[in-house]
Amino acid sequence: MGRAPTLQALDQFAKAHPDIEFEISTDATEEDVLEGRVDIAWFGFEPLRKESFYVHCPGLNWSFLMATPKYIKQHGRPQSIEELQAHQLLIRDSNNGSYSRRLENNEAVYELPKSANLLQADALTCKNRLIASEGIAIDLTTGSLARELAAGEVIPVLPQWHRAPWPIHLVCLKANAESECIKEIMRLIRTIFNRPSMEHWRFWFTHFNLPMPKEVQA
Repeated sequence: MGRAPTLQALDQFAKAHPDIEFEISTDATEEDVLEGRVDIAWFGFEPLRKESFYVHCPGLNWSFLMATPKYIKQHGRPQSIEELQAHQLLIRDSNNGSYSRRLENNEAVYELPKSANLLQADALTCKNRLIASEGIAIDLTTGSLARELAAGEVIPVLPQWHRAPWPIHLVCLKANAESECIKEIMRLIRTIFNRPSMEHWRFWFTHFNLPMPKEVQA
């Protein structure tokens, strides 16, 4: 989900509730929520302990493989999924529940081997390394790279392939689900995802004339 609309929405909330302060962190875990370090979490995976949480699932994230023109000029453009292994690949950390090495091309599936040159990190680090032309990103969302995509600073690679889509889950503790503050913030985040963000990746698939995922065509 795009950083700018999220921060804008939270800024609006903060102006209406000046007594509340926000702290935003990346890659929160179920334990962070259960132990009170995080009040609301945005997971790219289904929580294992759903009985402890209030859970809202607004949809799926889709992405495509990305690199900078500079990276492609220096290292060449992979022409097949097998050639991808010869490149530095930027991928979410395996400790994150949304981590996946599965790539899809309609009904074809390719699992990136563990021997591949995988640089695992959080989303922000992967984004920074992508922009610095240090590799091909596997699972960054279009919302986090809107400016770079629009400026042509980041372009698709192997357009027939994409990472397996992953579900989004917005959660808080069940014990906090009736808090007016928590409910209002979660409504804001749901609105941000459901309105612009859910269509965001579709826009970029169309913009780059990428094959629309079969599930979406249906």
